[in-house]
Amino acid sequence: MQNRDLVGWVAAFSEAAESSDLAAYAQLFAPSSMWRDILALTWNLVTVEGPDAIADMLGVRLPVVGLRAFQTDVEAGATEGWIGFETELGAGTGYVRLAEGCCLSILTELGSLRGHEEAIGNRRVTGNEPDAAGRNWLDRLNDDAATLGRETQPYVVII
Repeated sequence: MQNRDLVGWVAAFSEAAESSDLAAYAQLFAPSSMWRDILALTWNLVTVEGPDAIADMLGVRLPVVGLRAFQTDVEAGATEGWIGFETELGAGTGYVRLAEGCCLSILTELGSLRGHEEAIGNRRVTGNEPDAAGRNWLDRLNDDAATLGRETQPYVVII
């Protein structure tokens, strides 16, 4: 087992993903390793235990989801930290813990679906621009208030 930090582990994982080498995947995980995936690779809530089972899961799922752009911004020498990645369908994050240069545990989750990103930051509607009908933000707000519960039904009703 090679003694590597998280930056080196992410680089080695990226190389294994490019080559689709199951043996290379297995070498990156400790004998008692666990991978907990929340929708990112499996589209389900799945826990896989052991390097061989993890390599098998990756061999099946990575060609389907197109995992790429694995990165981390931890300092050199760190043995655990947050990672980021992208798939064909969205962006995700994860947390990795290493022991003696091998992954002991990893959690991955899909954070957003491509084309359905959360309206935050520069994707947030500012209300400054009129819509196609020429209505400004206040006009749209008043129209929404007038139709809510009559023509347009709410998504959630709290009683």
